Amino acid sequence: MHARQVGREEERMKTAVNLRGYSCRVDGYGHETVVNAPSAGKARYQHWLDVRDVDPDLKIMSIRVRSIGAPVTSDALRSTGEYRHLQLPAGARVEVRGLGMATVADSGGSANFLVWFDRGGTGCVHPVDIVGGPR
Repeated sequence: MHARQVGREEERMKTAVNLRGYSCRVDGYGHETVVNAPSAGKARYQHWLDVRDVDPDLKIMSIRVRSIGAPVTSDALRSTGEYRHLQLPAGARVEVRGLGMATVADSGGSANFLVWFDRGGTGCVHPVDIVGGPR
């Protein structure tokens, strides 16, 4: 890796993930689900991962996505916050032990938090591993 590439990689890793709320629905169905993600494409993919168990033949491009603005705090995220005694709204910045800064997106199941890491990717984080609270 060249020095210039290393510098760009370090700069990219410092950049906070800017989440938006996206309304996702499958063609032919009226039900919409809100997904908090950095882009429409990532929201589409996240929703596809969630619904493909029901329809394994579902094509990712049959999911329609539209931006609805700021991240939306779901009821599941509120419930996780109450259960874990750590209220984190969607879009909150947190530090995850050993993994760096991240942005809270939603509840990730098992009463954990789904986050998007600044370094890239998502994770389901146990509250014990959140060392720096909301920023």
